[in-house]
Order: sequence, then structure tokens, then C-alpha cells
Amino acid sequence: MPIRSLCLYFSVLWISLTGVSEAVVREGDLLVRWPFDENNGTIASDATGNGVDARLNSNTLWGVGKSRGGLDLSSGTGFADAGPH
Repeated sequence: MPIRSLCLYFSVLWISLTGVSEAVVREGDLLVRWPFDENNGTIASDATGNGVDARLNSNTLWGVGKSRGGLDLSSGTGFADAGPH
């Protein structure tokens, strides 16, 4: 069996045996978290309390989120800017 095929075989075997894992991050370890659930305004508040709020540009709209409010970026030009940190 050529070395290339052998490497491919073992790579696929490794991926199938190890599966997909999920990372768990403790809330206290986060540097910033924006839930985007304000539903209005131009600021997305940092939920960690670290004060890294994001400013929304004028093309960013509020919309329906997964659990509460959310950002509607369907215009293709909206964004949130947290500046350099």
C-alpha cells in the first residue's frame, strides 16, 4: 500500500474514532460576550462586565434572535465595532 494511501487511511480512521468534541468555556473565563439582545440603540453591551461594548454602524438593524433580540445583518453592510482591545 503506497504511503499516501496509508496516511489517508489512518487520518480518516483517527477522525472517525475521536469524533467531534465540544469546548466548554466557563463564563468567568470570557474576555467579552455580546448577547445582542438590546433590541434597540447603537450599542451592544458586553455581558461580562469588562466594559468592551460594541458600537453598531447605522446600517445595522435589530431583529429577531434565537432566544431574544438579535442583529439583522441582511443588508450586507451592517457591522458591530468593538475597537482595538
